[in-house]
Amino acid sequence: MDTSDFVLQSVPPDGPRPLLLVRIKAHRMNPYYFTILSMEFFGPRVHWTGERTSPCFKAREKCPGCKLKAPGKWLGYLHCLDEHGKECLLELTNRAAKMLLASVPKNRVLRGLKISVQRTEGGKHGRLCATCCGVVPNQQALPAPKDPLHTLLYLWGLKEDLDEPWSELLA
Repeated sequence: MDTSDFVLQSVPPDGPRPLLLVRIKAHRMNPYYFTILSMEFFGPRVHWTGERTSPCFKAREKCPGCKLKAPGKWLGYLHCLDEHGKECLLELTNRAAKMLLASVPKNRVLRGLKISVQRTEGGKHGRLCATCCGVVPNQQALPAPKDPLHTLLYLWGLKEDLDEPWSELLA
């Protein structure tokens, strides 16, 4: 075995470490609790290609999911603190995001909200539910919000693929 057997880089990769992505997949008796650090949802349209989630691109000719005629949906991502105080990226479905927004005053910034998230019975087929259950008293003490795009590009396997600005490519 020699060095040609390994993926090597002579320079460390750029960018911060990706955040832990939290997907609530199973029902549990007690909800999960999070404190939102994001100001609002980061909500890309995505495709399930049968193997992984991939973003939907505005230019359909560049979109692997559109080329495969894969089903698409909206997912909302929030930079949060989990119940142990660790930073994470929380993924919410369209339904759970609407439920969360309905539980807070209209036009309220999401930063500083304490939320509970739970999946109904039925395992991964149970419905995801999210509601506001309080507000952090001192929002200035919270960590700064992070853009979830870096983490999502890493998870989608697209960190280095395109030269164009990502915000302009996503549908």
